[in-house]
Amino acid sequence: MKPTSLFSFLSIILLLSCSTAQQSLKNQDYNKAYKTALKKLNKNENDQEYVQVLKESLTKILAEDEKEVYPLKNSEELKDKTKAISKYVKMKDKILASARFTGNEFNGRKSLYSQEVVALKKVIGKEYFDRGLIDLERFENDGLKSNAKAAHINFENATEYDFDSDQLNSLLAKSLESAQLVYVIECDMPFGVTSLKVDNILEDLEDESGQYITVEYDPIGIINNADCEINIIINSLEIDTDEDYDTIDFEEEIEVDSTEVTITAEVEIKEITKTSLLEVRIRASGGKNCEVSGTTLSKSYEEKEESYSLSGDERAIPRKYKKDKEIDYRDEDDILLELLEELYSDIRSRIF
Repeated sequence: MKPTSLFSFLSIILLLSCSTAQQSLKNQDYNKAYKTALKKLNKNENDQEYVQVLKESLTKILAEDEKEVYPLKNSEELKDKTKAISKYVKMKDKILASARFTGNEFNGRKSLYSQEVVALKKVIGKEYFDRGLIDLERFENDGLKSNAKAAHINFENATEYDFDSDQLNSLLAKSLESAQLVYVIECDMPFGVTSLKVDNILEDLEDESGQYITVEYDPIGIINNADCEINIIINSLEIDTDEDYDTIDFEEEIEVDSTEVTITAEVEIKEITKTSLLEVRIRASGGKNCEVSGTTLSKSYEEKEESYSLSGDERAIPRKYKKDKEIDYRDEDDILLELLEELYSDIRSRIF
């Protein structure tokens, strides 16, 4: 391509791009106009046509956003006020992204949005602080640690929104200490299953310990401040054996002394289904801060085997029926541990 042709081609592209941005502005697609103009200006910051499109589209965008944010910031709902903060931040980001090309034109709005964010944070922080005081008072009246936990969460939210109070740090510490729950979990198991293998499965319940709860699994000694004492009772496997019978008739043509003879036989199939059922009971005791309910959970495991009884002329019977399969049932302790692993998530969800 000749240099003059290349220049003409690039000129057409620039003209079309600008036309696209201006058309978007004309069509009131202000976001598209803004993005197109900003993208082109980042490549060629001296194009005044794009600067004009950028300013006009940003003015329209901010005007629309201000209309949308007004009912949010004046709402009584904290979630709406939080959305308003997010909206103001995005509005500021648009101004900052374009400031290189718009100069100081939008500085007044940027400053106003910053003031709105500070004011909203102050209101939200105060609301969370007041809610925390109410929840803490409820705890002091009823002793429910769930109220102390709610208080601590509200005080943390107040901190997140930069609420300023000399009491806040001490209230955070007090509500957190008051919210602490202690769960003690012990396990009863049938004879024959080693406690070590069971513990390897259930001691993961201690991983539920966190900011508001301490879990003690199979503790040494007595814990006097337990809010909830939980006993996990693992029953012995319940074994059920079911037998089902079926009969298959066979007929075969064979040659005996140059004569075709029809022979018949019968196979009786006995299907043995052994079902191992594991039941785990959860018992809980404690005061008003123990919300664990007693329940029974179960899982089963099936093993199937076949045996055959032959009658008639066995020459008519396929080879696979002529030899019984050896029944080799799994060790019951291994089945119990496997079923307990499958039940673990259900045990965990019922306790926590």
